[in-house]
Amino acid sequence: MKRATVDVAVFGGGAAGCAAAATAAMRGKSVLQVYRSLGATPLSSGMIDLLGRAPWMEGFVLKPMRELAALMEKASKHPYAIVGESSVRRGLKLALEALEPLGYEGSLEENTLLPNLIGTFKPTALYPSSFSLGSLSELAEHRAVVVGFKSLSWLNPESLAKLLSYSASRLGARASLDWRAVDFGSGGLAELAWQAEEKPLELASKLAELGYDVVGIPPVLGVREHRAVAEALAEEGVRFFEIASPPPSPPGLRLQIRLLEWARELGVQQVRGELAELEAEGKVRRCVVRVGGELVEVEAESYVLACGRFIGGGAWIRGFSVISELKYAPRMLPSSRHAALCYGVEVDELLHPKARGVAVEEAYVAGSMLGGYSYSSELSGLGVAFSTGWAAGQLASGGSIEG
Repeated sequence: MKRATVDVAVFGGGAAGCAAAATAAMRGKSVLQVYRSLGATPLSSGMIDLLGRAPWMEGFVLKPMRELAALMEKASKHPYAIVGESSVRRGLKLALEALEPLGYEGSLEENTLLPNLIGTFKPTALYPSSFSLGSLSELAEHRAVVVGFKSLSWLNPESLAKLLSYSASRLGARASLDWRAVDFGSGGLAELAWQAEEKPLELASKLAELGYDVVGIPPVLGVREHRAVAEALAEEGVRFFEIASPPPSPPGLRLQIRLLEWARELGVQQVRGELAELEAEGKVRRCVVRVGGELVEVEAESYVLACGRFIGGGAWIRGFSVISELKYAPRMLPSSRHAALCYGVEVDELLHPKARGVAVEEAYVAGSMLGGYSYSSELSGLGVAFSTGWAAGQLASGGSIEG
């Protein structure tokens, strides 16, 4: 059997895994990152939510860092409570640095309400700049139109415009949106995104003809050349915003691609494979990955587990203790229907996973593998991923998360 020896081995290629791998590499460690697939990050809207809902509040969380302090007091097993406010701030700062080529903006102190394709507004902390003109505060000040593409038969722009106008009124804002259907391209969101990259001037011309102050479009600016498409629209005088979508999500894919590129730029060695065996009791006794049809034994000083929860299957690694929010902090569950979403690997105060009740000192857990929180009901998914990813990378490379 082949062997690979590194300082830090990271398992998982999503936001948490990339944050951990990049952090360890920036601290001068040799890092091997093994990931099976692109995982859940490309399925996200592309927004980085910190905290959007809290069960002790009506409506959305508008001041996420302020409510984060209350959350950490109420739920001691929540990932934010384990890593602390400093890790949250540093992890999200790391995200902004990594995603600078994509033009992310926003604030940890105040959530922005952005529209989505189901006709509601979503609170988020950090988001692509291509979303910004769609914020609730911006829409209330401009004559805006919502655009549908004729090939997107499932998207009715008239209904979307009416739903967004209604949602805005429920949130205390006056935003009346018109609607139009545009004949451009063919296929679904992903196909339209590729076609926008191929024909940016044609798309820009069709949107400019509408004559509105601001144009809202599904997220079809492209995947790798989205900034060039945005520049083409700007040259035609089109002020636009992308509207967040459920999967498939081109902005989520942009986010994932950039994170993997960022880790590679920092010297992280990346391999497509999966964690086949992890034997641990107090320490990691044996770690084996499957790359193609070949097994490779990995020897490292530290191991970071960021393999996801349901999609990645990481929360069910054999032999590790599993917790659920029901056991530790039921107050954080707005509904028992979300109970399963709170399962995850049990860790101690330094993110060491517990195998058969004993902390594994050489290993660290990050991202949605962690139990004790519900990213669905809290709207906290990528915030937890970057915060705990940064913390795991610091700890795995001999650093500290204090202060």
